Amino acid sequence: NGFSLGAVDYITKPFQAEEVLARVNTHLRTRKLLKDKDLLINQVVNRDIHLSALMESMQEGLIMLDRHRVIRSFNPAAEKIFGYYSSEMIGKKFECIIPSIGSEEFKNYFEGHPDAKRSHPKGKNFILEGTHKKGMTIPLELSISEINFFPKEDSHEFEFENIFVGLVRDISQRIESEQKIIEAREIAEKANKAKSELLANMSHELRTPLNSIMGFSQLLIFDPELSKNQLHVENATRIYKSGKYLLELINEILDLARIEAGKINISMEPVEITSLLEELAHFVQPIAKEYSVHLSHDSSDLVGFYCQADRSRLKQVLLN
Repeated sequence: NGFSLGAVDYITKPFQAEEVLARVNTHLRTRKLLKDKDLLINQVVNRDIHLSALMESMQEGLIMLDRHRVIRSFNPAAEKIFGYYSSEMIGKKFECIIPSIGSEEFKNYFEGHPDAKRSHPKGKNFILEGTHKKGMTIPLELSISEINFFPKEDSHEFEFENIFVGLVRDISQRIESEQKIIEAREIAEKANKAKSELLANMSHELRTPLNSIMGFSQLLIFDPELSKNQLHVENATRIYKSGKYLLELINEILDLARIEAGKINISMEPVEITSLLEELAHFVQPIAKEYSVHLSHDSSDLVGFYCQADRSRLKQVLLN
């Protein structure tokens, strides 16, 4: 009757002190073990609640698998990526949504083949393709990690086993962005090539009339009749030098493409400073006179001095 009412033990009379103490100690220890067990179960339940909340809030798909690649859990983000509900996927093979997981090398990775760790380090990211419920292919980034503890379902028992956690990201937008960058780069390269071709053609077209101007100015300089008039000779010389400088500028335009390609050539040579300044002064004098600017220079202290430079570019810098 006592057992039927819930009693777990009894003591007969007459009492034996040692027996009473032994039975009380046994039940105290049993009670403590039961409390510890309840506490451990509560901790596991609380952790399971926290883990569930974490899985629910994650933006990446989180899928838990056993070593046979059977899906044990499937969070909402994974549902969104693959189009399946969790109830549809739990108990299914992982390769039904990521076919390449069924390959031999991945089987070795999951099933603990001796060469698995060498072929697939834990936590490595894999770029592969997944299959949506509607049949379309999804580019994915998959990271797999391993844990070795998991509670046995529908029981307060615990068993140790290899459980794999797969973190899945849909990288469709990333690939699309990378493709747009590639396309934009190709468009920019085509535009740059067209610009270089335009500069080359334009420079070629400008050279033709400019060479004529320089040629006729040289004829004027050496013409016996015009050489009697010093002013005419000076004017023709200025025309020739200006044309020559303009030709140098046209050549500089062609250098733009080389500059952008990092292939600009610098021709270093000894440059006599006085003659360079004299040449520049004659070139800018008409422009200064047009704006009523008096321009003078004295390079007598620089006679016989040279500098090591690219003459055409130094001339361009000083003129500017």
